[in-house]
Amino acid sequence: MFVTSSVLTPRWEVRQLPRVTEQSVAAERVLVVDDEPDIVALVAYHLAKSGYSVSTATSGPEGLAVARRDKPSIIVLDLMLPGLSGLEVMEELRSDSSTSRIAVLMLTARREESDRIKGLTLGADDYLTKPFSPQELVLRVAAILRRVKAGRQESEDVKQIGPLKIESTAHRVTLRRDLFPLDLYSRTIQF
Repeated sequence: MFVTSSVLTPRWEVRQLPRVTEQSVAAERVLVVDDEPDIVALVAYHLAKSGYSVSTATSGPEGLAVARRDKPSIIVLDLMLPGLSGLEVMEELRSDSSTSRIAVLMLTARREESDRIKGLTLGADDYLTKPFSPQELVLRVAAILRRVKAGRQESEDVKQIGPLKIESTAHRVTLRRDLFPLDLYSRTIQF
């Protein structure tokens, strides 16, 4: 299901949520995977009101299919899902090269430390427990996407050509010492 503010029920539209994220989020796609319809509606409403493009899924297999098809920027993922658990979905996402770089925010009623550790170890970017503040969830999504975007820009900033490494923002060019052991070639040049 794809959610926009025009398909929200009138009772949801009455409450106004202040924009807590940047205007640039309009292009960011968020996938919400949860089997509780009320939670899906609440999360989708607040994310859509903050300018995100939101799609939803209600089971593990459906969530994986939508993630592979839509390539969202981030997935808000419940742990307890029918078909495949959230942890199994995480394992599948991380093992597939087409989805391994999608950010994941775990949103679950499971509060135990072992569950949080397992989710974060499998590659979740953050972990939020229910009950939760919708505004906090939106802010956490924005923070994760900011970090992901910064990491992408940083990796685009560094170009590797054989033994030559060019870092344009740092204004640095490095020639790998292990390939050219002579001191004459083992230098970093600042420009």
